[in-house]
Amino acid sequence: MQDMLAHGAPCSTTTGVMDKRLWVEYLRRMRPFHMSDGELTSESHPSVQRGAPPVAGCASRATPPVAVPLHHDVRFFADDRHLCSAVVDFLATGLQAGHGAVVIATAERSRAFSEQLSAVDIDVAVACRRGQLRFLEARTILSEFMVGGMPDAELFSKCLKRVLEDLFAEHPGVPVRAYGEMVDVLRQAGNLDAAQRLEEMWNELHASHSFTLFCGYRVNASGVQNICAAHSLVRCPPGTPRDAPGRSERLLKVTAAMAAAVAPAQVLDAVVNQVAMALEVSSAGLWLVSEDGATAHLARSVGYSPVTRQNLQTLPLASAAGLPVLDAIRRNAPVWLASQAELIRAYPHLAQVVTPGRSYSIACAPLVVLDHTRGAVAFTFDDGRTLDQDERDFILLVARYSGQAIERLRMLDAERSLRAAAEVAATRAELLYELAAAVIGAAGIEDVFDAALDGIEHALGASRCAVLAFDTEGVMRFRAWRGLSDEYREGVEGHSPWPKEVRAPEPIVVRDVYSDPGLLGYSALFRREGIGALAFVPLVAAGQLIGKFMVYYEQPRTLSPSEIDMAKAIANHVAAAMNRFASVAELEQTVRFNEMFTGMLGHDLRNPLGAIMTAAQIALRRGPGEQLARPLSRILGSGERMARMIDQLLDFTRVRVGAGIPINPEPSDLVPILRQVIDELEGAIVRPAVRLEPASGSTTGSWDSDRISQVFSNLLANALQHGTPMHSVRVRIDGTQTDLVRVEVHNQGEVPSGLLARMFEPMAGGDRRGDKSRGLGLGLYISQQIIKAHGGSIRAETSAEGGTTFSVQLPRGTRSVAGS
Repeated sequence: MQDMLAHGAPCSTTTGVMDKRLWVEYLRRMRPFHMSDGELTSESHPSVQRGAPPVAGCASRATPPVAVPLHHDVRFFADDRHLCSAVVDFLATGLQAGHGAVVIATAERSRAFSEQLSAVDIDVAVACRRGQLRFLEARTILSEFMVGGMPDAELFSKCLKRVLEDLFAEHPGVPVRAYGEMVDVLRQAGNLDAAQRLEEMWNELHASHSFTLFCGYRVNASGVQNICAAHSLVRCPPGTPRDAPGRSERLLKVTAAMAAAVAPAQVLDAVVNQVAMALEVSSAGLWLVSEDGATAHLARSVGYSPVTRQNLQTLPLASAAGLPVLDAIRRNAPVWLASQAELIRAYPHLAQVVTPGRSYSIACAPLVVLDHTRGAVAFTFDDGRTLDQDERDFILLVARYSGQAIERLRMLDAERSLRAAAEVAATRAELLYELAAAVIGAAGIEDVFDAALDGIEHALGASRCAVLAFDTEGVMRFRAWRGLSDEYREGVEGHSPWPKEVRAPEPIVVRDVYSDPGLLGYSALFRREGIGALAFVPLVAAGQLIGKFMVYYEQPRTLSPSEIDMAKAIANHVAAAMNRFASVAELEQTVRFNEMFTGMLGHDLRNPLGAIMTAAQIALRRGPGEQLARPLSRILGSGERMARMIDQLLDFTRVRVGAGIPINPEPSDLVPILRQVIDELEGAIVRPAVRLEPASGSTTGSWDSDRISQVFSNLLANALQHGTPMHSVRVRIDGTQTDLVRVEVHNQGEVPSGLLARMFEPMAGGDRRGDKSRGLGLGLYISQQIIKAHGGSIRAETSAEGGTTFSVQLPRGTRSVAGS
């Protein structure tokens, strides 16, 4: 087996390691920058034109302004002389071209810049007076936007936008150059976090204002990598060690590849292949820790033999046997092995698998992001190469960047997954909402089936589906379907994967119908129908299996958990709707049977009752003795009462079955009708009396006089029964209107407020009806139906003078309504 490499976990912070926030911003804004120990040239920076003739009074320059590319440049300097020369060159070149310029520096350095600008024939006073050149004190400007030791983004934007917009306002369309030392002031004060954040804010300001920014820093190792990452051009002074730019150039190649990676393979390639080339290693590998933290998986390697890759593919983190890469992950620290001998001393059990006599060193570094170990990288260096501290720091820096790149990809994948899940959830919610609306508005179960089949097709991508339900004999039969032949439906009808008495059945997905032993008998039918996969989705209502959904596919296919959940949700809607419609149908059938039974009972009771009353009347007319007269009169009275109940029952049944109250209108006069009704009632009672007041206007019209008598008999009987004994019942007829007659029946009885609104409902009187009730509590309901049949209305209300008033409005002309 090839000698083991190791891969790492969290990397300790070292000098020059990039801050996390700046790294994220750097990856977002990544663009190449140059490392050079020379000066700017017109070739490397189009805004710099060396050798331009000196001009006194730069504002008079006639050259039209030229758009300047966006740059954010940095100059590292060892002394003020080098810095001053570079800044003056930067400012003078722009001023000579007619550009605007702003200098944000310390007061001492601003004076030095002013003197050297004058020395190259720039009239500083004129440029400042015309607003083309502005000097601002760095610490003063910093004080305007620093809050709690950190720059405030809103205050910074407000302050710097004001400075730049003043220049743009006085010289519209003219490019602007800016030199700033505020970051260096913070850096020299040891506030590196604030310095890095301020660099980011300068970059953000570019989004709204186009200008070229030149920053100057003293040579100092602290934070150099962070600063370089935020600039588009980096210059180092003469004498800067060549290995620092070389390291940065290598790092740049690696980080550029990481930044450009948008797919897992690209990220792993950048981390392993690019780093391997940058470090000139003989082999390299990257392990990632599994989600459960139990194993480390070899995600990418170079230089490993197939056997080595196989042996290192999956490493249990809890393994007792040590490996450099496992220890880097478990200890959250790098592992450095300078030789094969050192490897065997640290891991004696590897002595049997290493290649004797080889000369190499091994470096393993953990990949740590936000205190979480995501994996490790391992590198093998041949020829006994010894890693110095700079190379170790570089490997740790690469490991940190690698971890961040992998974490960035993980977060992107998580974001895509969340977005996809959100889209699926939104689609599911929309489909279920539409189905729920269709179920609510459905006139019949067929409408529900249509909506459900539409939802299933859309949600599961199926062109064929069906709904089946158990019939009264317990056979599963098709109720609705799409795209299925008669032959197929006849061949599979009655099949169910669950017994009828099953509780809580679950969906069944058959990925390949030809490999399922339970469906072998249907294989020929499936082939003729072109079915390759199907799914059974149970329809369950009130805990009972009532049917199933069927979903069909032409090719083998499985359903994802979210698709199964969607199918179950649709099935729940359909099952609930089927149960509801079945319950309503059963209730309607029960009511109809009851009404038919009531009608038949009332009709059949008429014959024996008629015989009883006829016999009693004959016996009474034959002049029986005193002893028989009284009981015969009671028989006749009770018989008449039963006859009225039967009539009411039959009328009620006619209304309930939809036939309505039959009427036969003919010319009639309400006064004689009411007198006859009053006479009949007063012959049966002593008090109170019924007083018919003189009518006003015409009291004639076209009505069914028998039915109108029935109405007022009910109203007056009700008024007498529930009125007070000391007050009579008053009847008033108002015929002053040409198209209708109004009749009021008033008594002094009080109707409970809760009952008044329900007076005309069947049996609404409840316990108000006593033993002397003249009917079944249907009198007012039937009276209302008779008045409606005449095209009129009736209502009850509490009278202003006390008591209760029933008001009847009868149109004068009524057409005949046939009954049954």
